[in-house]
Amino acid sequence: MILIVTLANKPALMLEALASVAAQTRRDYRHVVHLDAGGWPPQSYPPAVFFNREARAASPGDYVCWLSDDDRLESTYVETLAGFLDATPQAGACYGGARHVTYDPATGETRHLRDLPADVVYDSRLSPSCRIDGGQILVRRSVLAAIEEPWCPEGLTDCNTADGALMNKIAQVTPIWPVVGSWVMENRMTPESAHWRLVDGVPRMVTGETQARLRGE
Repeated sequence: MILIVTLANKPALMLEALASVAAQTRRDYRHVVHLDAGGWPPQSYPPAVFFNREARAASPGDYVCWLSDDDRLESTYVETLAGFLDATPQAGACYGGARHVTYDPATGETRHLRDLPADVVYDSRLSPSCRIDGGQILVRRSVLAAIEEPWCPEGLTDCNTADGALMNKIAQVTPIWPVVGSWVMENRMTPESAHWRLVDGVPRMVTGETQARLRGE
């Protein structure tokens, strides 16, 4: 079973994320979605807490991935990545290519920023952080068991580096293999995104604003 985990706080964008999961050509997945309605531990980063909780409850033979609610999966995401792990039992994790775009839901305008292709192996010698996105990776639940918890850093001050830290931990215990030539998702920077956001049409890191949003300010 493939576990897809999503914490939702952008209702309009979430509909598109849900549709991209529903369109998967391979159907043996379970998509767990939780509305970000508060009730998290003090000074915690909700997506990390939620990912750790759901991944911990997965079965040992499951595969696990993350989908942000402003991103979209290609219809072949599960087929491509789970198919690679099925066919390569010695591989603990893999990833496919992603296209980064800016997207303004008010106008529907999309602008291409860059491609993050699947073309190199990430491991203890070459870290994946800042080179690929956490949503591009599919990891075996058994690999997570070999990593010290919490797998994804849960502190609020870690919010802009949490997925990179998780990927680096995975790479320390198993190579993250590329499914070369594949394109599995679209990563979208939007005016509502919590990390990289469009500010006057320019992508910017907004750590302070992210923290204020998470505190409900």
